[in-house]
Amino acid sequence: MSIVVENGTGLASADSYLSVADADTYHSDRANTSWTGTDEVKEIALRKATQYLDSTYNWIGKIYSTTQSLSWPRVGVLDRQGRDLEGSVPQPIKNAIAELAMISLTLDLVSNTTSDDYIKREKVGPLETEYKDGAPAQTEYNFVARILSGLYTSKTTGSSIGLTRA
Repeated sequence: MSIVVENGTGLASADSYLSVADADTYHSDRANTSWTGTDEVKEIALRKATQYLDSTYNWIGKIYSTTQSLSWPRVGVLDRQGRDLEGSVPQPIKNAIAELAMISLTLDLVSNTTSDDYIKREKVGPLETEYKDGAPAQTEYNFVARILSGLYTSKTTGSSIGLTRA
């Protein structure tokens, strides 16, 4: 099934914020040679990245339409320069999708956690590993968070949901 890219009107059938062609341009401009594969493989990566973004970030503003399938477009959102983003998918969202889609070609964006992920100290022979208290069980995509700065209020972590007081 072909990818349906959100165009800023709140499509009910959209499953990505970015097209393969736009992702190809993004990665080409940055000499990201890891962005490879058939268009079908890239579409799957873009869908995964979109799903990851929408399930991880609590966005500012409110959805544009009650029938839209994705979290963007939104109303009541200004970018860091004060521009109204209503009726659009902001470029930082598209850039973050491109970055996450490339990562998803080789890694799972979210891993399942087990009790092993909470081991504080493990000793095998003379080798010993101890993780800092509060170390995340999931990979943190700091570059993506920086790209999206100003567009979200919080992130979901693990099985809990971040809340913001109104």
